[in-house]
Amino acid sequence: MDMVGTTARHARRSTGTDEGFSLIELLVASVMLVTVLLAIIPLFMRSIQNNTAGNVHTKISNYSKSQVEELFQLDFDHPRLDIPAGQTEVSIDEHWSRADHEWKPGLPASGLAPWIRTTTVRQYNISAIDRDVETFDFPKSSALDGGAAAGSVHLKEIIVVVRSNSGPLGPTRQIVLRTLKAK
Repeated sequence: MDMVGTTARHARRSTGTDEGFSLIELLVASVMLVTVLLAIIPLFMRSIQNNTAGNVHTKISNYSKSQVEELFQLDFDHPRLDIPAGQTEVSIDEHWSRADHEWKPGLPASGLAPWIRTTTVRQYNISAIDRDVETFDFPKSSALDGGAAAGSVHLKEIIVVVRSNSGPLGPTRQIVLRTLKAK
């Protein structure tokens, strides 16, 4: 009787050794997992770059639109839209201050600003519109002098250019928005 019980216990123990993974199987699975992960990592890196670039484009667009909308809401004869006598345009450069989170006049002394915004205002007579061109491009030479008679100025062109400085994720990005303000 002892012999039968011992054989049964021994049989149960030997069938239990087939459970689990061998060291070779574990190594093969690890190599496969590492290969898949290495193939996916560049996709995540590219996704991060695209998200960062999209964020920069959105900020540039918003900074441009806010300036155009602010100037468009002003009266036609507002001092910010005036052009000095003897000039055909006025351009204002500003830079974004990271520390203050606002636009500061002029270009930064250090040259390090995430964004530079240039706002240009020109004034025209209605006859300056090239009727053959759907884009309403004005020859710069037809811009009226700031000392022109008030009755001859019918349109003001507002151009806002916002540029981002180049960084580790690529070259400088810029957006140009242009609008016309009629009297």
